[in-house]
Amino acid sequence: MTKEQLKAKENKLNKEIDLAFDKLDNAKSVLSTAKEITNAIKYSDTAFNIISKLSILANDNDIDDSEQDYYLNDIREKMQELEKACYSAEEMFKEVVSDLDCKHSDLESDLYELTYEVK
Repeated sequence: MTKEQLKAKENKLNKEIDLAFDKLDNAKSVLSTAKEITNAIKYSDTAFNIISKLSILANDNDIDDSEQDYYLNDIREKMQELEKACYSAEEMFKEVVSDLDCKHSDLESDLYELTYEVK
């Protein structure tokens, strides 16, 4: 390969690296936004409020504590499942970041090898 061809290939790789970096940076920003969205479930008091109001209503109507626990624990368990599902949804964004990070690293390795080849 001539020096001109190597230089052209180097320029092309530099452009691809810049593009890959921009995509990676954007993907990281999207992941951060996804985490902000899923964190909302952590601070949601909806289930707690429902459990609290139902418990008060049940107590006011002489419903046995064990009966309350049976039904209200189901709400607690479903809320925990919902939290887990929300956090696992972040994985799709983490995978994109990981894939783009690998691509960016591969391009930088290619550039390093090309630079070594030129010298």
